[in-house]
Amino acid sequence: MSMQFKAKAKRWIGFLMAALLVCNLIPASIFATSSSEYASRVAYSGGTLYYDAKGNEVGSNSDYAVKISKTAEQGDKEHEFDITLTVTPKDKEVEIKKKIGADIVLVFDVSTSMDYTTNNNTPSHSAWKLEETRWTALKAAADRFIDEM
Repeated sequence: MSMQFKAKAKRWIGFLMAALLVCNLIPASIFATSSSEYASRVAYSGGTLYYDAKGNEVGSNSDYAVKISKTAEQGDKEHEFDITLTVTPKDKEVEIKKKIGADIVLVFDVSTSMDYTTNNNTPSHSAWKLEETRWTALKAAADRFIDEM
């Protein structure tokens, strides 16, 4: 092979590689269609799945504990969908056999803003002795809360 042929082949391969790199810059969505014929069509109409109480999928609808169905429809705008997920238990009432307690933490504001009275009057030097300060209102509310628990 001649040197001139090799140089031309390298040049053509270079042009081909450059063209492929430029094609990779074009987003694939540019080739997507935006026809309005799909506007009223259901994009996904999922079937109904049935699960037992342990979370295992069961084939029939007689021995299920939870029924799940999902649909996705085209929304009012293009590229917008309304997705509906429906989870229906077989038994509408569930009996709770055990009450579980909760830990409660009360956090109090002890900044000087608590020296103001409840009607936002400026505190005096002896504000902690006033009966209508935010601090005394907070303490009374906390006492009531603790008594009701």
